[in-house]
Amino acid sequence: MLTDTAREFLSEYHLATLSTLDRHGRIHSVPVGITYLDEVVRIIGSGGSQKFVNAERSGRASVNTVDGRRWTASKARPAFAPTPSRSPSPSRSMPPATGNRA
Repeated sequence: MLTDTAREFLSEYHLATLSTLDRHGRIHSVPVGITYLDEVVRIIGSGGSQKFVNAERSGRASVNTVDGRRWTASKARPAFAPTPSRSPSPSRSMPPATGNRA
């Protein structure tokens, strides 16, 4: 469950780090843009990119963002869904964030 402070933090624009496991089981971390809407963290990116291939294959992903002393960390089974029409960029989504400190 997110706190109001965490929701406010996620509603601001921040770059984040998406970490997935590659086909050899090694960590693959890349910078990503994120959006937060309807209790879902969405990763901005294009279909077929390595980050999404890894997440879909392993069923595991972690998204972390930091701004000074504020940060959030989300780890979950990623859910792949079409981009909502109100989103300006293609995206993949993750269930509500957990382990937040904002």
